Amino acid sequence: MHSGGQPAAPYQQQQFAGPPGASVTPGGGGQEQHGLPPIKTRVGPPPFGGVPGQQNGGAHVPTPGQSAQGPGNRFGGNAVGPQAYGGIHPGRQGQSAPPFGQSAASGVGNTMQAQGPPPTTTTSAGMGSTMQAPPPMGNAFRPQPAPPIGSSAQFQPPPPPTGNAAPFQQPPPPTGNTAQFQPPPPPTGNTAPFQQQPPPTGNTAQPSMNSMIAPPPFSVTSPSKPAPTQQSKSIDPNQMPRPPSKILPTQVFETMKDGMHSVPPSTEVPIAVRDTGNAGPRFMRSSMNSVPQGNDLVKSSSVPFVVAVQPLALQGKGDSAIPLIDSTSDGPFRCSNCNAYACPFMKFSSNGTTMTCCFCGSQTQVPSEHVGQVGMNGRRVDGDVKPEFSFGTVEHIVSGKYQIREPMLPTYVFLIDCTLDSVATGVTGTVCSALSSLIDSVAGKERARIAIVTFDSSVQFYDLHSASEDPKMFVMGDVQDPFCPLGANAFVPLEGHSNKLKQLLARIPELYKDTKTAESAGGAAIQSCIDALRVVGGGRLVSFICSLPHKGALSLRPREAGKPPSEKDALDIMTPVGNGKQYSDIAKQAAQHQVSIDVFALSKSYIDLATMSLLSSGTSGSVYRYSPFSCIADSARFFDDLRWNLTRPIGFEAVGRMRVSSGLAVDETLGSFHRAGQTDLQFPAITSDSALCMKIVHEERLKEGSQAYFQFAVLYSTTSGQRRVRVHSLALPVTRSLGSVFRGADLEVYLSYLARKVSMGIPGKSLSFSKDIIHKSAIGTLLAYRKHCASSSSSGQLILPESLKLLPLFCLGLMKLPCFRTDSRADARAVWMSRLLSLPIDRLLPAVHPRFVRVPVELAGENDVPMPERLPLSAEKLSSDSIYVLENGFDLFVLVGRDVAPNTMEAVLGTSSLEAIDASSFADFPNQNNPVSDLTRRMIANMRRLRRSYMHMRFVAKGHPHETLFQTALVEDRHLLSGMSYVEYLCFLHRQIQNKMP
Repeated sequence: MHSGGQPAAPYQQQQFAGPPGASVTPGGGGQEQHGLPPIKTRVGPPPFGGVPGQQNGGAHVPTPGQSAQGPGNRFGGNAVGPQAYGGIHPGRQGQSAPPFGQSAASGVGNTMQAQGPPPTTTTSAGMGSTMQAPPPMGNAFRPQPAPPIGSSAQFQPPPPPTGNAAPFQQPPPPTGNTAQFQPPPPPTGNTAPFQQQPPPTGNTAQPSMNSMIAPPPFSVTSPSKPAPTQQSKSIDPNQMPRPPSKILPTQVFETMKDGMHSVPPSTEVPIAVRDTGNAGPRFMRSSMNSVPQGNDLVKSSSVPFVVAVQPLALQGKGDSAIPLIDSTSDGPFRCSNCNAYACPFMKFSSNGTTMTCCFCGSQTQVPSEHVGQVGMNGRRVDGDVKPEFSFGTVEHIVSGKYQIREPMLPTYVFLIDCTLDSVATGVTGTVCSALSSLIDSVAGKERARIAIVTFDSSVQFYDLHSASEDPKMFVMGDVQDPFCPLGANAFVPLEGHSNKLKQLLARIPELYKDTKTAESAGGAAIQSCIDALRVVGGGRLVSFICSLPHKGALSLRPREAGKPPSEKDALDIMTPVGNGKQYSDIAKQAAQHQVSIDVFALSKSYIDLATMSLLSSGTSGSVYRYSPFSCIADSARFFDDLRWNLTRPIGFEAVGRMRVSSGLAVDETLGSFHRAGQTDLQFPAITSDSALCMKIVHEERLKEGSQAYFQFAVLYSTTSGQRRVRVHSLALPVTRSLGSVFRGADLEVYLSYLARKVSMGIPGKSLSFSKDIIHKSAIGTLLAYRKHCASSSSSGQLILPESLKLLPLFCLGLMKLPCFRTDSRADARAVWMSRLLSLPIDRLLPAVHPRFVRVPVELAGENDVPMPERLPLSAEKLSSDSIYVLENGFDLFVLVGRDVAPNTMEAVLGTSSLEAIDASSFADFPNQNNPVSDLTRRMIANMRRLRRSYMHMRFVAKGHPHETLFQTALVEDRHLLSGMSYVEYLCFLHRQIQNKMP
């Protein structure tokens, strides 16, 4: 058994053994002999139903008229990728809804009578060595639209609690015909499974509610309508702005109508996008759909001017196909001055022989092959022949000057932790089993090259080029100055070597099953893998880390203190070691060599993700965390995450640039990338999930009535070896009216930018400092609207613009994420910081405001059961005789009331006793082959499909940590760990606005 602890030589070669008990002599270095018994059965978790295949086979190479990255979606539709759970991966939005989940109704969610935590007991976590297969997923399910909440509903939050009074005081009797709000008294005795959380005491970031004055009427208004002045003394809680409770059918969305930009709906609304000139909202959307004329208007609105870009976003079913243009002969037609790509907003004169650039205003002579018919408005009318002049999104196949070398081959290094902790917890076996099942499905598999590397206190490379069935092991023991001993020979083509790779993956757990090596040279292993990829021109490093790297290069030390931080403590632990210089330098070198790094952290203890995540954020990679990792509870989610990571649409060696109209400039860009210069963004690997936020500033005043133009172009190599340029163009109207600015504000882009900005500022700052930034942003925006668009309303009213009516709720939800809570561990905080920095908008929303539903067991056996109505995120009106599910895009929480009928519990859970359920090892609802079980499992499958994630299911048991996670996800409730309730936060915002009013 190799121990890796005797680096007598920089590396040594070892031939794998043949029959059990046999040994071979190492190739040098004086180390002990190593015997490797053959493996007859799979080590670790079994495969998930075999090796997933790809629909339509292989990588998708679009033909003219097809989408460039392919119409593939993660969970189905017409996806290019592996089939999952017995169905096909649907994509984001755009997929037709199955019978389960359809509803044409709209409205505000109903509340339910509150009752408190179920009397379940906590049992110890069980450990196992088998991975559990995800259940069949069936057909696709689509997110549904958000119906508006009235434009002039008035209400008044109740007075804040004082002294030892109940959390909510009963308001005075209502008068007039205003919507009424009478909160129920707090639960008493043993009637409720959830007790109202007491107000926090001690050192918290909460404002003193005793000093607040409950605001009079509350209004949601539109800038085009006068703010109501009628006052009322109480409100109906259902009138407080919330996302819609029901779902609607798919809507057709045209990106432009009559030559003007169409304001896109929420990402929660299922749409079929028709590209009529502007890039679709899946690819580009702005926080301001009407661009302020000057920077003074931007400051007056207090709305950040941001453009969100997701260059390779998945398309939905029914979306316009992305035109694919063969420009290999002469390249795409571009402006000769600023190099902007031809788009629908360029103007032509002199019979189409001269083009005036919409970005810089300069003129370019049009080559004869690009001359075409021009309309009266100076725009091209030959879009059927030249799609770049009629579509907002196009893709060009290019060559020549667009590449400095041949497009790189899809190259993968899988780095596997084989330390004592990794083997003992089943991580090594789980990873090897999952890779064996997925290795034939990696993106670009026809041209892919693969290397497998393991590490403990040294680093082991494997040479699979030998004609012998047994690979050769090369041990790199110089962990202080790591390198790759094999160079290009570390890689083998997937085609022709698939079986050898699988055999090696099957043998690795057996080779290390008796290891005693606890030291981890994970940092040195990463550095040596980067060196290996550098030799072959770049690629992807997918690393699986179980323990803190504390030996050799890039070593780290435990920094996490036992005491959790308070709201006022500076989070120095979130500052990367050495201010991140060493890890940032390695990430920079990796990006320059076109190496992208993904980190899968499968640990039971601290591994300093605050520092290690720099490797991913600086190379356009991703960070995943499963802690404490359990083979039983986490295997299904890990398998799905890894599958999507390896099979999603991807481009290599990409470079992106944003161009804007004259008078505008890009001030900052937030996301996961490497900055190659002042304007270019480098992505060693760019995927369908890669998303950016770009803040725009005015350099000069724009002309009223004109349009502002934005164009993001990304040059990348496909997995099939083509060099392509995808171009997204967007035109927005310019206005001098603040009312128009607010009317067209996009809350979701606003929230995405705010989340990224705040998460980047966490290191070295206190939690209260970060929350103050969120408070000030919400207060500034609502105050600006009040001053400039609703000045005639009563000073006692809290006025919300229609487009931003959910701003308080979403800001409250953002502050209750784990990265802003005192009870979060350092690694959990770090992974959420990484997520917020790179999450696409449609995945950020459920994290900030989860979906909460009751399982409609009474409808079991019926066909066409709709997705249950969304409930307010509050425990006040829960019923103890129901089953509830809460999902946030990453986790699914299951709450079973203590009074649920025994036969229902038996039908769903396979037991009639809550005490019999082990919350730590609970992974999914069992298949009980009855109507209630079928309904429940279909509902869960549709939720997972909606979020494009096999969300980890967590059973909420009394006293278990899952209970705290669930309670803090109830955004509308006050909690000791997460702060104010929704009503209290509205009171807080109103008080702050009142204090700032002149």
